[in-house]
Amino acid sequence: MTGVTPAARERSLLRSDLKSAVRGNNEAFGQLVSHYLDFAAESLFMLGWCDDEERTQILLSVFSSLWRSLRFIKRLSDFERALVVQLQALSENRPQKSCGRRKMKSLNNEFKLLLVAHEMERWSMHSLRLAFRARTHEIRQHLLEFRAQLLKIDLGDLDPPTRELLERVNLSLDSDFSNRRRKNLIHAVAQSPVAKQFKAGWLLYRGEMVELRHQMRSTEEERALFMEKLLTEVSQEPMEKPTLADRIVNRVTFTRFPKPA
Repeated sequence: MTGVTPAARERSLLRSDLKSAVRGNNEAFGQLVSHYLDFAAESLFMLGWCDDEERTQILLSVFSSLWRSLRFIKRLSDFERALVVQLQALSENRPQKSCGRRKMKSLNNEFKLLLVAHEMERWSMHSLRLAFRARTHEIRQHLLEFRAQLLKIDLGDLDPPTRELLERVNLSLDSDFSNRRRKNLIHAVAQSPVAKQFKAGWLLYRGEMVELRHQMRSTEEERALFMEKLLTEVSQEPMEKPTLADRIVNRVTFTRFPKPA
């Protein structure tokens, strides 16, 4: 696998785990869950499940449902989509609640999930597009909107040149610019108080989110106990078989699968 990036190698291993899990391999499913456990736990925390015990029960329900759904799933991106859809469905009837910083309570649920996937778990743009069923420009627009919202910058109040500059800064936070392009952007930002506030504020906010992640994540001992309980539970759960209609719908939207109990 010479020349393959660590990220590509990791996804290749996850695809292999998914294929084995679909054939009924509990241990392979455990490897798959272990990779996505932090994303799911952090998302539930952001969505208002502050109590550790309650959040653990919801996680068991979500991943048990995904076990039953495995025969509906063909690709790793479908597994990620299924996880996002289940979290979105759980949040629909959940009262707005903030476990962490108050400013994050103002975000809508999709923005919260996107923030966790992109900022905390560093999902690639390709994974984000498929998991959230959105185009690249839509994802970038959402990133700009929730960043500005958290930094209390009203995009609607900005003149077109400043808005365009913020879009460039927003892109630079997640992309590698050429030296010339980066220098031009630095010069432009230096002339704009709003752009300086946006860039400096978000870089600082990223540091704060590192601290927040420690509140969301389980200890190694807690993870081990969770995985043991989950694998015991799924060993007694049969996988459900999708109908032809389920398969057809899932080719486009991936919304047909067993829901959490």
